[in-house]
Amino acid sequence: MRRDRPNAPFYYYDTSNCTKDTGIVKSYHKANSGAGYATIRQRVNAELAQLAASGQRSIRLALTFTDQYDNAGDSTTIGINGGVDPLTGAPVAPGQLSTTHVNNLKNLIGDVKSHGFEYTTLGFFWIANGPFQQEIDAGRLERYKSMLAQVVVAALSADSGVIFDLANESFPFPAGIAGSPESSALHDRLRRFVPPVWNHFLGACASTGRTSKTCLRQSVGFSLILSDRTDAWKITGAHLDAMYGSQSWPGSMEIHLYDTGQDIGNPRYVLDRFGEALIGLGSRGTDLELVIGEAFYNDELIAMDVRAALEQDFPNRISRLLHWQTQRDPTICGGDIHGFPSNFSEYSNQGF
Repeated sequence: MRRDRPNAPFYYYDTSNCTKDTGIVKSYHKANSGAGYATIRQRVNAELAQLAASGQRSIRLALTFTDQYDNAGDSTTIGINGGVDPLTGAPVAPGQLSTTHVNNLKNLIGDVKSHGFEYTTLGFFWIANGPFQQEIDAGRLERYKSMLAQVVVAALSADSGVIFDLANESFPFPAGIAGSPESSALHDRLRRFVPPVWNHFLGACASTGRTSKTCLRQSVGFSLILSDRTDAWKITGAHLDAMYGSQSWPGSMEIHLYDTGQDIGNPRYVLDRFGEALIGLGSRGTDLELVIGEAFYNDELIAMDVRAALEQDFPNRISRLLHWQTQRDPTICGGDIHGFPSNFSEYSNQGF
């Protein structure tokens, strides 16, 4: 395993009122409202330097999507139905990224690269009116695909190694699994959503001159959450073929590892059961590189259990591990941490 020391996306919580400090992509050009830095870009670069100095070499950045551009407060929401440019006020057509979002995204990704980060993952998050909430009709799907393609082209022009998660925690489970914690209607929607978005990503990536093999390596597809999710252990090769195509699985799979529910305090059990599912796929399953894209923040138990699994008989290579700004203690800001999430010591102590 590489000794990557990744960190979570750019948001963190105010200690007094549990409000998020967000809006990086929309606000990257703005003056900084707090003390110490003239601009938000200067502040973020100081924070990137802090992360790099602590040995972290990977980062996951989140782009949030809904119907309308939200230029109020610190939201970074990108609207698939258009809106106005957050800097110029110019109208933005449906399915288009604003010029300011494009420039800020390219500048942010370029700045991340300049600090020596080896991996930048760009995650797409639906926060309202997405496939988690409702059916995505043909027109809205086309607008989302159009914006996704623009993000892919812009991001790859800033850093040729960017990796994409095309919809956070949206990989659907096979039909007919009894006892799934999500409704079958949700997974029906996701099974209709994933294949066309995946194919459109491959086309957008290929439009930059990359080979199909390279494009497969530049995405984790759609990330998958593991917790007390027995349904995740029943993924089949036929289902992966149906979602991605029999010859076009992503080069790696991103899992989000949380031991909750009946498995709380036992991340090794959750990880091992998923390993058994991958063994069931044969060599195509065990050859998949895994990325732990989220885990509890700086968590000793997960760090120790993942290390123990790798040193024993876990079948897959885990290339990197990132944590999210959520602690096990749910009594403080719903578990979300206070202050800048720079401490990675529990994971680094286990060689991550």
